[in-house]
Amino acid sequence: MIPMMQPFRVLFARTELLLVPLVCFCVMSAFVGAALFSEFSWTDDHEVISFIMAPESLAHTIQVDFLEGRFRPLYYALRHLQYHVFGITPFYWHLFVFGVGVTTLVALYALVRRFAPPGLAALAVALVFLYPSSSAIWYRLGPQETLGMLLIVLALLMLVRGQYRGFVLLSVLTMYYKETFALLMPALLMLRLAYAIIVRRESVRSAWFDLFTLAAFGVVPLALMALLRAGDATGYGLVPRNMLTQNVINNLVAMTLPVAFMTPIFFAVLGFQRYAVPVLVILLLWMVPQAVVHGDVFVERYYWPSILAPIITTPVALWALRAYPRVLTLSIALLLLPTPVSYYHLSRQTEGAARYVTENAEFQETMRSTAAAQPARSEWNYPLSWQVESRWSTVLFLRLYGYQGPITFGEDCEGLYCDAGLVADP
Repeated sequence: MIPMMQPFRVLFARTELLLVPLVCFCVMSAFVGAALFSEFSWTDDHEVISFIMAPESLAHTIQVDFLEGRFRPLYYALRHLQYHVFGITPFYWHLFVFGVGVTTLVALYALVRRFAPPGLAALAVALVFLYPSSSAIWYRLGPQETLGMLLIVLALLMLVRGQYRGFVLLSVLTMYYKETFALLMPALLMLRLAYAIIVRRESVRSAWFDLFTLAAFGVVPLALMALLRAGDATGYGLVPRNMLTQNVINNLVAMTLPVAFMTPIFFAVLGFQRYAVPVLVILLLWMVPQAVVHGDVFVERYYWPSILAPIITTPVALWALRAYPRVLTLSIALLLLPTPVSYYHLSRQTEGAARYVTENAEFQETMRSTAAAQPARSEWNYPLSWQVESRWSTVLFLRLYGYQGPITFGEDCEGLYCDAGLVADP
């Protein structure tokens, strides 16, 4: 039997129980801790303010969002709950995302630790931050992929611990969180089936209830997304038909750097026929739909949940290679090749968190000072690509801070705020 399929008897040693959460907290604090004290952002965070400026029912929010091409019932249910608990105090919102991020890292470590020693489990945590742009989800409030990642990691942890009902429940919650997570349904079905047959040596019949439940709940969001795709509009985040092939290739390349391209090689080189086919099928089912659904090359939130598969399988595969020193040495060498690029992106993410705080502070100060001045009219100019979000944010925040005058928007300009963009009538 392949070595990695022998789970460790003890999930955490006593020292790990203390050290792992502490280390994950320190890692998060070092890279994105500054964002804890950020103001609300002009992008995405206006959604939070909209709850107080134009309160709507949860059902109405989900319906309107679906008509725009998105399926996010659990996401908006959480948003409404957070608003009632946190209000419009940005620190509480950021603290929640930060806490979910730390919990996700701990759960990811626990998952990989079932099959590999502590060093390789720590590698999985490190890969979270080494992927280009992926760590932006740990401090940006708007996308909130962070909670979706926690749900799917916990689901996988339930699976490897043999707690199948927990796996099914968390998988269903994940699929109803966001449309990108709903695309994991085929991969989750294959995971449950493969784990029953190959790892636990159970019959297919023993897993039929779980498979049926996952398929029954998963077909709803997938059918709705297919309905959107069949219409004239491409919908939010969907690839235009005339650019499908090009964008899928671009996105797959983005997902397979820096380590995903190695994972299938580990299994194929060693000739693990019994495991190579299921692993490759699961990887394809996990990653290809993510490459298809997005209309542009991957940035920030689009990396999740696609890169979770290589993040988990790469350390496990390295552990499986310990009986093959030469292949292991070659694999480690290949793994280190993209290190300079990964470090470059990691440094950019650390700077990005600080820049995020600065830009948000400048934007909020501009909104407050404008509202306090109460000009007869204010005109704002934004880059064309930012006009939809920036206009909506400007209106919401100005009204929140008490500005009552007319707000107009000019033509395209250069620069983030176009020198504050305010043109007040005398």
